[in-house]
Parts: sequence; C-alpha cells; structure tokens
Amino acid sequence: QVSGSVNGSGDRAQLKLDLGGGLFGGAPIEAFIDIPNSTVYMNSDFLKALGAVIEAPWVKVDKAALEAAGEDTTFFDQLKIDDPRDTTSLFANAKSVNDLGMATLEDEEPMRHYQVTVASKDALTKNPALKQTIDNLEGTLPDDIVYDVYVTKKNAIRNVSFILDLEVTTLQSEVWIEEQTAPVVIDFPAEGDTIDIKDVAGATSPAP
Repeated sequence: QVSGSVNGSGDRAQLKLDLGGGLFGGAPIEAFIDIPNSTVYMNSDFLKALGAVIEAPWVKVDKAALEAAGEDTTFFDQLKIDDPRDTTSLFANAKSVNDLGMATLEDEEPMRHYQVTVASKDALTKNPALKQTIDNLEGTLPDDIVYDVYVTKKNAIRNVSFILDLEVTTLQSEVWIEEQTAPVVIDFPAEGDTIDIKDVAGATSPAP
C-alpha cells in the first residue's frame, strides 16, 4: 500500500510517499520538484536504503545531466502535477450518481457519500498520469471507473477514491482535497545540502 501527499505552488511541488511493506528498503520518499527546469531533489535516506553512499541530506537529479550521461529521462516527461479539479470535473458527465447517505472518514465531520460512475475513456482523457500508470502496468482497464466521493456540508469535495481491477494487479487511489487559506510556499534544498546523482556512489537508479 502506498500513501502520500502532494503540495503544489505554480511550477513547484513537494511530494511525500510512504511505500510501506518494506518496498525499496521501506524508507519514506520526500522530493521537491522544479518542473520548468526538469529537476528533482530527493531525500537521501531513500537512496541510502537502496545501498547508495551519500553524505548529503538531498540528492539532485536533473534531466540535462542525465541526458548528457546517456541515461533514460522519460520520468521527467511525467513531472506535471495533476490538479484534483481535473478529475472532479468528470462528474458533470457521469454515467450515474448514487447517494449513499452521510458518512465519516477518519476524524472528519460527517459528509455526504456518493458513488459516481464515469466512463474510463473520459477519465483517462482528463488524467493522463493515470493512463501512463495503467500502460506501465500493462493492465486491462474496465469500461467504467466507480469513484467514492465525499462532500462537505458546504458542498466542497473533500475526498475522492477508487479501486481498479486491472487483471494483472489492483490499482487503488485516494485523494484528500484541502482548502488553502494561505499561499503555499515551497523552497528547494540549499545548494550546500545537495549532491548530484552522478556523484553518488552505489546509486543504481538515476530517477525515482
């Protein structure tokens, strides 16, 4: 099971993932993404768990350097952070909507729970990252995707999730949508706290 969060501000993003289950050494991944410059700053604990020798808290991975070294850089083509509103806009053309009544998630206030059925082809058009994930898994997509949607008393979508049986595996997604009351500020690691990926001894994978 993979859980995590994404904070975005313009062309900057902060990503946190807990892979769980001992995957990749079990170390959480934290990354800062500089989208215009195709650069990722990853926490070194994640790579240390893979056997890399690192003497800095952050590792800098940039597309230009990897291209110069002849490495695969396709990861950088997927750096755009999806806006949750791209998915929720699908619901205007949903095939069906079922009201399942009031429910509570975690410590949240009671919310209205809906199951919304959307044509898979429409979902993939709105969410290219989902299409890329399914293509990478070589899975078989069902005709429809059923979303569980939780809406607050103020009519704001708070939580969206789905589970997909792709035959080869099961894909699960859950997104919490937070209202921002203040500007999101994302600062990249200082140069003195980073090391370039090409200078990391024992690194076996140049990109996350």
